[in-house]
Amino acid sequence: MLLSIPSKLDDLAPYLTRFLDLAGPERWFKRCDQLDADQHRSPYRWKIVSDYHWLEMALGFQADVFAKHGRLLPELVDGRILASLNFAATATEIYAHLPPKGRQVLEGRLRDSLKAETGFAPLYLELALVT
Repeated sequence: MLLSIPSKLDDLAPYLTRFLDLAGPERWFKRCDQLDADQHRSPYRWKIVSDYHWLEMALGFQADVFAKHGRLLPELVDGRILASLNFAATATEIYAHLPPKGRQVLEGRLRDSLKAETGFAPLYLELALVT
């Protein structure tokens, strides 16, 4: 499967909403709120959230930016943000090419990752291997 993932920020923006729809926006933002509370409890928890849950936090932050400004702002994008947006675009493109059973499996993997202590790391690595 050959995927064409855009590199421009404005072209990546539509994938954000589509990805969150796959994962379940209510679940996603509930998890982001939980992780945000966790990171403020101690410096150790901040480190865990920063290392293991950066993808959830980055996409949640960009979703807030997009909701407030109607677009993603280049000055608020760093390497992690760009990596998270590329992950969202890749997952969304793969989903579009899957048969119904495959789509169901990917939706389940996304939802399971939201609950996992390791976050999206396993799925992130899998998608990195196919692109």
